[in-house]
Amino acid sequence: MVKKIGKNYECEDCKLLYVDKAWAQKCEEFCIRHKACNLAITKHSINLKKLH
Repeated sequence: MVKKIGKNYECEDCKLLYVDKAWAQKCEEFCIRHKACNLAITKHSINLKKLH
């Protein structure tokens, strides 16, 4: 299940963060099903270091 962290959402499988809950859910579904990340999905993840 996608976890809300502040204003962002985390894929609980790979721990990537997303601004949009829908992308976090797609990421988590893919990670669980394939035991890998999908670059087309992860390109929508955010880097917290760039936000500060």
